[in-house]
Amino acid sequence: MITQDKSQYLRGLLILLKKGNNISEEEREFIKEVGNILNFARTFVDSSIMNVFGNKYLLDSPPQFNDKNLAEYFIKDGIKLAVTNHNTNKNEVEFLKKTAQINHVPAAKFKKYLDTINHVKDFNKLLKDLELSNYLKSQKKFSRNNFITKTDS
Repeated sequence: MITQDKSQYLRGLLILLKKGNNISEEEREFIKEVGNILNFARTFVDSSIMNVFGNKYLLDSPPQFNDKNLAEYFIKDGIKLAVTNHNTNKNEVEFLKKTAQINHVPAAKFKKYLDTINHVKDFNKLLKDLELSNYLKSQKKFSRNNFITKTDS
């Protein structure tokens, strides 16, 4: 995963957090885990969460990813973050919808993700299963299975 995509992932989740208008402990832990997976310094992530509402540099533009698959994983994690307080607000859903559009994720797919996650009963389990982890695992598997060694002829 390239650095720009890592930054976009965290930035997008912070914007989503901001659109929720308050920060629960579950949301805080969710963002910290994402920051840890992406190898951001813990102090940077903590500071970003603490200052999310006053950060004038955190613009509301949806994240744009170089990898469409990563965009889909982001949307799934974004929906999970949005439902941590057991309901989503209009601003969060609109932001995720715009993110899907800018990253060419079909509207039907977005709706399917939203519907699937909105029917989950165990929110604690939902939050522990980060889509980002699944994405990174699939990338490692892909890289390992498609590694070709060149030989001199």
